[in-house]
Amino acid sequence: MNSTMAKTKLLIIILIFVSLLTISCEVSQIDKSPSRRDDAQLLVLQSALKKTDLPGSGWKLEGEGWGTDYGGENYNVTFIHDQHVFINHSLSIHPSEEQAQQAQKEWENEWIKLSNLQPAMPYVSLNQKDDYVSGCYQREPTYSLMVCMYLQRHNQIISFVKVNLDTGSVNNLTFDEINDILSVLDKRVNEMVVESAPGGNSP
Repeated sequence: MNSTMAKTKLLIIILIFVSLLTISCEVSQIDKSPSRRDDAQLLVLQSALKKTDLPGSGWKLEGEGWGTDYGGENYNVTFIHDQHVFINHSLSIHPSEEQAQQAQKEWENEWIKLSNLQPAMPYVSLNQKDDYVSGCYQREPTYSLMVCMYLQRHNQIISFVKVNLDTGSVNNLTFDEINDILSVLDKRVNEMVVESAPGGNSP
């Protein structure tokens, strides 16, 4: 009888252990689900460039992903129209405005401070308190390819847009179209309210 009771107790303990293990695995899977991203990450996803923001048709998603740029949690997305015409948008949230200011300087030094930069994009930020800079450069004097960039910091948010243009392509974007895209992204960035600093891990 004692042997039977001992076996029963052991079986119950094993069943409880297996149940707890199963629940633990389920919770772990839920935590890794995209629906569990924190508010800051969801804000970034909602505010980043979308295919519907682009003029005409024929745009394709070339790539997207999360990373860390200059100390901020960053979402990067690229849409392509043909071999030489594409647009890239990087949107980062930094833990504080001070850190975002430093990151903006580093970003500008790497991407915007070029000796042959031309002020070809006359876009002005909707919020005059934002730090922003833009410009274009010709890849080679004899090439039809041009790269245009727009860097904006709004509080602890940084938005960086890079557009590759080809004057020889029928799919090329005009500066008016680029300004329209920047206006849409600018409005979203200014509407973002970051409740708290993003976590250290990418989703």
